[in-house]
Amino acid sequence: MFQDLTFRSTCPLSNILDLVGDRWSLIIIRDVFIGRNTYTEFLKSPEKISTNVLVDRIKKLREYELLGFRKDKIDRKIKYYYLTDKGISLYPILTEMSLWTKKNLPTLPTTALLKKLF
Repeated sequence: MFQDLTFRSTCPLSNILDLVGDRWSLIIIRDVFIGRNTYTEFLKSPEKISTNVLVDRIKKLREYELLGFRKDKIDRKIKYYYLTDKGISLYPILTEMSLWTKKNLPTLPTTALLKKLF
């Protein structure tokens, strides 16, 4: 599961940042929350993740058991990604981070995640 990951400390906040604190992991998790479920849909996100980074982050999120997938019944090449129970448990954290942003950076447009929440 976490065999290739080295935690910087025993601090829980530091540990979660070791898992999802890079520039892209929470964006992928957000995308799944708002209904984007395929590799192609992730690539269409406004943040414009590169293909090699997307492949790497999906692999890591799967290794950390935050993301799973199922193959399309007709076209077995298509994978539909979903959040595992561990991934779903990040929802309140993403919600609070989004609410903080809306409150403290009010000039930014409302995100798709906030639109889904309210």
